[in-house]
Amino acid sequence: MGILWGGTSLAQTYTTQELWLMPSEDYVTENTHQITARDWDFEVRVLDRVESQIYQDSIETHNQQLWSSLESKGIAEAEKKYYQEFEKEKKQIQQAAQLSENHEFINGIYGKLKRQGRLSQTVIQKMTDTEYRFMIYSFDRFGKQKTEIRFIVDLRDGQIRLFK
Repeated sequence: MGILWGGTSLAQTYTTQELWLMPSEDYVTENTHQITARDWDFEVRVLDRVESQIYQDSIETHNQQLWSSLESKGIAEAEKKYYQEFEKEKKQIQQAAQLSENHEFINGIYGKLKRQGRLSQTVIQKMTDTEYRFMIYSFDRFGKQKTEIRFIVDLRDGQIRLFK
């Protein structure tokens, strides 16, 4: 039986239709997984620090069960295909992230958050094959969330459209 957490077993709260990821400081990788998985029959779950400690030895086995399940549904070489799509998407997202990080106003927001000691989270959504929406959120020490900025990066012309 899994470890009890709030009256239920953590193992019971997960399905094999999730790709488990270790927590990462790399927002590009986490967002790329979320975007790539949209076209697949599973969800991506980034484990929090406690979960990653508990399931550290189970992550690879769990994910292998996911790939086997997909292959049994007729998707040959599911893991290989997923990671090929992932790498292709990641190159574009990295390009969009680089454009945004080089933007003076956006870079200033990240600097302000760092000086204020606020945690930040960047969420990326794919709008079209060449446009990505970025949303930067910050959190104070009590966990209160604030939307700092939203913007769209267009890779066709390198333009960034800022929104309040």
